[in-house]
Amino acid sequence: SSGINAEYGELTIECILDEQDTQMLPSPDITAYLALASIIDVEFDSGCRTLIAGYCQASKSVRYGSGGGELPLNASYTLHMLAGNHAKINLRNQVLDVDAVVAIKLFEEALFSSQRYSTLGLIPNTHI
Repeated sequence: SSGINAEYGELTIECILDEQDTQMLPSPDITAYLALASIIDVEFDSGCRTLIAGYCQASKSVRYGSGGGELPLNASYTLHMLAGNHAKINLRNQVLDVDAVVAIKLFEEALFSSQRYSTLGLIPNTHI
């Protein structure tokens, strides 16, 4: 198995992937899982909101100063939706810092794909 580490300050996310995690679930199980996840009402932890707001503010500042592409106007909304849906997929009703970190990473990768510039210095991974 291999480990993937992503760090944000003191927050560390570690995902251990093994061969069992890569097997597909039968279609009815996926449908039931997504139906369950979609009805979860989520609440945002204050740390999560602060992290997203701080990223947006810092990203705008860095992009403006470096001549990089602009941050989309709906960036905060998009990040909140990504973080909230990440919590739902994990069957949690509380949106945590870890959800914000994943949302920011995915968002930065999407921006890099369209603008060829990342304020975090990310090189996008190919997601399947």
